[in-house]
Amino acid sequence: MSSMELKQVQGQPGLLPRAYERIMKPLRIRFAPRFVKAAGRVLLGRNVRFIAGPVVIGDNVDIWRNAEICGPVHIGNGTSMARDAYLRPGTHLEDNVGLGPFVRITTDAHEIGGAEWRAGSHTTYDPVVIKSGSWIGGGSTIFPGVTVGPGSVVAGGSVVIRDVPPNTLVGGVPAKVIRKLD
Repeated sequence: MSSMELKQVQGQPGLLPRAYERIMKPLRIRFAPRFVKAAGRVLLGRNVRFIAGPVVIGDNVDIWRNAEICGPVHIGNGTSMARDAYLRPGTHLEDNVGLGPFVRITTDAHEIGGAEWRAGSHTTYDPVVIKSGSWIGGGSTIFPGVTVGPGSVVAGGSVVIRDVPPNTLVGGVPAKVIRKLD
């Protein structure tokens, strides 16, 4: 069953497919950590972990199994995260963002230290913003400080180290503009 069919079925009470029902469950605030705030319907897969907060989740959000979300994080309305998503503090997903499986959004890095310890002692955090309607393909990594413009697509397996313009397809390691999208 396609994701489009699932979304149509979800709107009809009692017609949720059994397989989908077994792997997804509604987020119940009383069972979630206090720092998770959901605005509406949120479906969670198995083993979704929330670490630190706040984590603000909009309405009509799906978060598939094994995701790890370390707040502060904002997840907009209509967002869907495939399995094993990894979001670090300072991640901001606007509305209708799609994350493929194994997407990593990193916001933290270390300053470069001396020869005896190159990972430096100071951790830096640069927020990542994924604008509305964007799609991040499976296995992609978004580096600290990047903004992905609205309506953009990051091809699967890409490493994004620079901002992505609006309505643009990027891909590769490091990601480069492939073409503008209509």
